[in-house]
Amino acid sequence: MRVRIALVPNKTDLLIRTRLYDKHLSLLASSNDAKAASSEFEKAVVRQSKASCLVISTKLTQLPRELRDIIYSHVLEMQPYDSLLAHFFPKKLIPPPPCCNSRSSTVSTICPCSTGLKHFLNPEFLGKNHTLEILDVFKTYIRSKNGRRYGAEYSLHRSEFAPFAERELFHLGTTLHELCEDMRLIVRLNFADTRTEERYTERLEIGLSNATDDEMKRAVQALSALRSGKPRRITFAFSDETLDGPPKNMNHVLRTLGVPFRELKSSGFDVRLTYNSGDRGLPLDVFGQWNLVSNFWSDHFLEPWQWTLKDWSVNFTMTNDRFQPWGMMGDSYTVNPHGPVNKPHKDFRLVLPVWESIRRELYQAFVEIDEVVKLVDRGDGKMFVDCGCEADRHTCCDYYLCDAHGGWDNDTNGPNTYCYKCRGIEPVK
Repeated sequence: MRVRIALVPNKTDLLIRTRLYDKHLSLLASSNDAKAASSEFEKAVVRQSKASCLVISTKLTQLPRELRDIIYSHVLEMQPYDSLLAHFFPKKLIPPPPCCNSRSSTVSTICPCSTGLKHFLNPEFLGKNHTLEILDVFKTYIRSKNGRRYGAEYSLHRSEFAPFAERELFHLGTTLHELCEDMRLIVRLNFADTRTEERYTERLEIGLSNATDDEMKRAVQALSALRSGKPRRITFAFSDETLDGPPKNMNHVLRTLGVPFRELKSSGFDVRLTYNSGDRGLPLDVFGQWNLVSNFWSDHFLEPWQWTLKDWSVNFTMTNDRFQPWGMMGDSYTVNPHGPVNKPHKDFRLVLPVWESIRRELYQAFVEIDEVVKLVDRGDGKMFVDCGCEADRHTCCDYYLCDAHGGWDNDTNGPNTYCYKCRGIEPVK
């Protein structure tokens, strides 16, 4: 059996809309109140559009659910570069507007939270039952085709988080987070301090360093509310654009956010953290990004919740992308994963307090110790993180292996001439 359901207006619809437009022009010509005439025309178009979609809805209802799901899957078919939620939000994933009505709209108006939706996804046109079925197919699509293996995710700025978590989705009795429960969530958290430069003005208004207690409280409550949902990956993505030291109110902010951070972890969520430090306007002069669940130099990398005191020391640089292999103009470079931290053009010791605060306030690891990162001078005033190895007898990671033994081959100074296996040195257990 071949079934064809058109999701576009037919000729009769177009003729009716043309007549409505002609009526609209005559109203504008004969009325002194152009706004009233325009409003009357818009209401007429909405009534006619709902009537057209009612025909489609009736035809869909006559089909078995299996066939309806096939139709919905074609409606939701997306290219790999498409945003997964592009069908539900015209431009980007944002909370519904504050003026959203709590009750369903009348026949002649559309609730603002549905404005911009494609008509075949809009419960105002297609009907609540069909829209709920489409949302269910969307969630199945995420689990089966993209799923966690493909990294389906959505991100929210901390200022968007509370209204996003509180708002119903198009009056369907479900929240936006419930729709996205099989997707990874990235919470964007940015610091900002007082600056004299004009270009920093906007950042002052949204930075955590200047957030009020009420703003922080709402963000914490919204994050904590996620515990009642399905456990999944949540990444706290911090952005710090201060280059002259740790951000203001850093300890207070991290201590406050540490509550939902640990609550989500204890509720079975995969809670992760990244911290990007530097000015986006100066890409060659940044302190890099810490990814606390990624270490290029370790095949058996543990989560921060399991780190020892030594792990918290050496991972200050080893989880920073500025101390990992990188390339430029076809050339590859491998820097020492332990330093130097006081490079000629930047001093990573400026962000040491941030690293220590993350350990104490978010992960509550070794809170009785103020500083766990140990630095040693390897000559010429160059400071390196103490990895625990004797001088010139390093066996702590693959950086100290040659290419033949599974290490690296080139760096900025040429071939690697140090390899502890070639030298017959046994790793310290």
